[in-house]
Amino acid sequence: MQEVDAEGGHQVKAKTFGLVLVLVLAAWGASRDAAMADSDPPKIQACYHPVSGLVRIVADNKTDCRKPEVPLEWAIQGAEGPVGPRGPVGPQGPAGATGPAGAAGPAGATGPAGPQGSAGPRGPAGANGLDGLPGPQGPAGFDGQAGSQGPTGPAGASGAKGDPGPVGPAGFSDVVVVEARTRLNTDFQKTVAVLCPDGTVAVGGGGAVQDGNLAVALVASQVEVQNGKPIGWYVEARQMQYTNWFNWSLEVQAICVRPGVGA
Repeated sequence: MQEVDAEGGHQVKAKTFGLVLVLVLAAWGASRDAAMADSDPPKIQACYHPVSGLVRIVADNKTDCRKPEVPLEWAIQGAEGPVGPRGPVGPQGPAGATGPAGAAGPAGATGPAGPQGSAGPRGPAGANGLDGLPGPQGPAGFDGQAGSQGPTGPAGASGAKGDPGPVGPAGFSDVVVVEARTRLNTDFQKTVAVLCPDGTVAVGGGGAVQDGNLAVALVASQVEVQNGKPIGWYVEARQMQYTNWFNWSLEVQAICVRPGVGA
């Protein structure tokens, strides 16, 4: 529905606003060409009533809108749209007539040499030439493999008796075995050192556990040395467990000899 107010403006309902816009665009079409000469594009001006929903087309919304109307405006012509997509390529046209032959071009550069041809047939043998001078002596060749061993030759004659060798060192004499034994008790560790008699040296020795079992082990058995001279034998033994000790004893022997003269 359309109404005309006292001031001659046009009022339309919001739901018929689109139809009014089309009619307004037609009414303004006559003045559009003149307005295009200005820098700003022509616009439609209107006043919108937020309570009733009516829109009035006016000449100037800055002076014609009343309270509580809201001034509105929109361009008669929108901005130019983007370029559309490119269309498909059309079909190929018919071939044109053959043109006249062009002038001859300059001579091209010399091309690369072609591949070597295959070898020709072998010619007849020539006459023998004169003997050349002897060449220098070549290097010595590698040693050949060793030949197999020849048979054993006959035994040679006995040689002359050699001179007597030097006198060897004096031997030992007076072998003496010295031994010692600890008491039979439950001590955890026992040590024994057996010394050789004066004038003799130790050449061996050892120790053994007596009255015990496998729970006792020898931890040392060595020669006793004093000032670089072997004077006896030392043995150390201990039980292998720290509880339930038993009775045992340690026996040690030293083998002593008397050095000969010069030894």
